[in-house]
Amino acid sequence: MPTIEEKTAKGGIPTEDKGIEVPIGGYKIFEPQSLQFNKAIWSTGFDECVAVLVHSKKTHTGYGMLCHLLRKQQDKEANNIQVKDKKSFPEMFEELDAQYPDGEWDVHLYGQGKPMPNNDILKPELLCKSVNWYDNRGNSAWDPQEVAYKPCDRTMTIYTKS
Repeated sequence: MPTIEEKTAKGGIPTEDKGIEVPIGGYKIFEPQSLQFNKAIWSTGFDECVAVLVHSKKTHTGYGMLCHLLRKQQDKEANNIQVKDKKSFPEMFEELDAQYPDGEWDVHLYGQGKPMPNNDILKPELLCKSVNWYDNRGNSAWDPQEVAYKPCDRTMTIYTKS
C-alpha cells in the first residue's frame, strides 16, 4: 500500500499550487524547506515521458525527488541515441540516496506507455538499494499531461486531458 495519496484531476495544475518546476529530462531533489507551505513540485509535457516520484516512507520527513524522464531515459531501444547532458534514473537515485543515506524509499512511476519488458530501463533491481516499487505506466487511469506532488500532505495529483 503506497504511503501517499494518489488522485487524478482534469485540466492543469492551478497556478497558485506551483512551486518548483522539474524540467523535461531532468529531476529535482526536494525537502520540506525547499517548498513554500502547500506548494507543489511539478512538471508538464508527458506525451512520451514518464514521471517518477521517489519519496521517503519515514513519517514527516518530506524528502524526495521528482523526475521527468524522456523516452530515451526509460527505453533501451530509444536509448541508442545518446541523451546528452541527462542523467539516468539510477544516477539520479544515487544522488538522492547519497544526500539522505538513511532513506527508506517508495518509487512511483506514471506514464502513458511502457517499453517492452526487454527494453525497459526502469527496474527496481537497477537501484543501489531495496525500494517499494509502484509502476503505473500504461495504466489508462494514470495518463499524465501534468503532475504535481505536495510533500506537505503527501498528495500526488495526475492532471489528465480535459
